[in-house]
Amino acid sequence: MLTTAAVSACMGKPKMSEAMQVLPVGLSVGSSLLCNNTALLYGGVAFIAMVGCSTPAVTFFLQLIFGRASFSMKTLMPILVVCGGSVLCVTGETTATVLGFILGGLAAVLRAVKA
Repeated sequence: MLTTAAVSACMGKPKMSEAMQVLPVGLSVGSSLLCNNTALLYGGVAFIAMVGCSTPAVTFFLQLIFGRASFSMKTLMPILVVCGGSVLCVTGETTATVLGFILGGLAAVLRAVKA
């Protein structure tokens, strides 16, 4: 923190237009951290980490919806392997709760929106 304070003291104040460009990303990252940390109250670390493994799939599907990417099986297959592996790990998880899953999933969506 001391280094950040020292570097920021040497720089000028950002313009309001520059701050507004960064605001959505900052809100997304902050909200993602809030949801993920709250999810940890309702589910175990391993379970929430497994839910977080869905972030690449959420990012891919959001990019498809907003037209930033085109569908290809070459891209989809590795994502399905990663998400499928995490789903296999979730079966038998004793710390899994619905609220933890919802909050972890919302954190994954917020991380995907940032991208």
